[in-house]
Amino acid sequence: MKLLIDTDIGDDIDDALALGYALEKGADIVGITTVYRDARARTAIVKKMLAYHGVTDVPVLCGYSQPLSGEAVLFGRMNYCTPDYPVADNPPEEAAAWIAACAERYGSDLCVMSMGAQTNVAQACLRYPEQMKKVGLVAVMGGCFTLHHNEWNIAGDPTAARIVSESGLPLFYVPWDVTRDIPLGEENYRAVLACREDSLQGYLAHLVRQWHDRNPRQVPLLHDPAMLICTLDRGMCETREAQFCVLDTGAAAGLTLNVGTLNRFALPPFPAYPLTLAVSADRARIVQEYMQTVFHGLTVSAAQLA
Repeated sequence: MKLLIDTDIGDDIDDALALGYALEKGADIVGITTVYRDARARTAIVKKMLAYHGVTDVPVLCGYSQPLSGEAVLFGRMNYCTPDYPVADNPPEEAAAWIAACAERYGSDLCVMSMGAQTNVAQACLRYPEQMKKVGLVAVMGGCFTLHHNEWNIAGDPTAARIVSESGLPLFYVPWDVTRDIPLGEENYRAVLACREDSLQGYLAHLVRQWHDRNPRQVPLLHDPAMLICTLDRGMCETREAQFCVLDTGAAAGLTLNVGTLNRFALPPFPAYPLTLAVSADRARIVQEYMQTVFHGLTVSAAQLA
C-alpha cells in the first residue's frame, strides 16, 4: 500500500505523532500535503521530520488554507511549529494536482490518508474526477457516529467532507468517538516529554513539548496514529459496513449521520453513501504498537533524560 498523507499538522499533536509512526514503520509514502489555516507554515514541520528521518524523495506540498464550505469557521490555532525551517511555496492547486497524479500513477495501490479537513481531497475530486476514481482507499480520521458532535476535521470544511462522501471512492472512517478513548498514557507521555536526543524521536518530543506548553492539563489522544495503525492492520479494530451522509449547511453543519441507524418517521429522507466504519479499536495494542515502533518502548536512557 502506498500512502499519500494529507494533514493539518501543527494544531493537535496527533498529526505529528502519526507522521512519526509512518516514518518509523517504513510506510511507502508517495507525498505529503498540508491543509487548513496556515497550510504553508505546516509544511516546515513535515519537511524537518522527513529530514531527521533521512528522507529526501517525498514531495511535500502546501495545500488549501481556506475551506470550500461557506459554513466553516477557521477556528483554533497552531500549537507547535518550526519557524526556522523552509516552507513549501507552491500554489495550493498543485497539492490537488499531486493527489490526482498519484491516483493516476498508483491506482488501487494508493491510500489517501486524510488527517485534517478534506479540502485538498475534495478539490482533487472536483478538478480531476477521472483520475481520482482510481484511488484504492481514502482513510479518514474524522466524524462521529454515536453522538451529535461536529468533529474538528469535518467541521473544518463540511462541504469538502460531503463532496468526498459523494465521490464514490472507497472510504474507511476511524471516527472521533473511537479514537477519543485511545490516550497515549501518562507514563508514555512523561517518557516522550523527557526525550531530548538529536533524532526524529527527539524532534518529535520537542514538538510534543511545544504542544504541552499550550495544553498542560491534557495527555495526547492518538486520533491520527490510531487511524493510520488501523488502516495498515484492520485486526486492530472492529469494522462494519454502513451508510452515512455529511451535513454541510445550517445549524447541523459538520455532523456525520449514520443513516442506517436513523428512525425516519416524520423525517425527510437523507442521502446515503457507503463507507467502512471502525466501531471499536484495541486501545492497548494500538498504544503498545505506537510506543514500540516510534519510541522503542519505554526505555529512556540517562542521556535522553539530560
